[in-house]
Amino acid sequence: MKQKWFWGTFIFLFVLSGTVISWALISSPLRFDPQLISRTENDLNGQKQKTDFWINQGQLTDLLPLITQSWTKDNWIPLNDGIDLTSVLLGSLSKDVDLSNQVQIKAFEKGGLYRTLGLWQSKDTDATYGVTSDFPKTAFNSNGAKSNWKFPVPPPSTNTALFDLKLQSLHIGVILLPHSEEPFHVFNTACANKGFTQTLISEEKGKKVFLLSDKKNKILVVFNQEELNNSISLVSINRI
Repeated sequence: MKQKWFWGTFIFLFVLSGTVISWALISSPLRFDPQLISRTENDLNGQKQKTDFWINQGQLTDLLPLITQSWTKDNWIPLNDGIDLTSVLLGSLSKDVDLSNQVQIKAFEKGGLYRTLGLWQSKDTDATYGVTSDFPKTAFNSNGAKSNWKFPVPPPSTNTALFDLKLQSLHIGVILLPHSEEPFHVFNTACANKGFTQTLISEEKGKKVFLLSDKKNKILVVFNQEELNNSISLVSINRI
């Protein structure tokens, strides 16, 4: 008889505790408590850039205000009133499809630093993946960017911005240009003068992809024409 009472009480308490725990998990407020996946350090225009990859429970649209609130308390100021930069970086793709619930990119500043925030909503789980990068503002200094340009082909002198990014064995370059076809011609001429041959891979309206190669280097190049500006993206594929 005592055993029946004991086991009945034990089962009741077990079920009750499980219910309490479940209710606590359901009713507990969403928090910005990122779980670090990996951390890297790379060079951006010769300046050190630290990048964290993390995951946080919760939907992107619910989590973003918490992140902004947390960073604002730490004196990080949202740039451009916290505007989403996805359309700027992804171009026409984000104009055709509303990605705001799945992808958002923000920028912040504090003192002599910039911070970028990239968020991606997982469709498979109730979680959001994030990428946070901190780097000094001096990385955007035009003279410093030019002196730290490590690709063997020179950028057009009419460039409005240069980005030379090294992440371990990956080497990426981005050249921003005025809205004109002339800088593309100048770049092609400069590559030919350096002994590079060009192999066209694909071409469509506003975009051209080709391979630059010489005896030592292989570089994948993408010409992209947008409404406001043009860009040339380069990826060294010597070790890929």
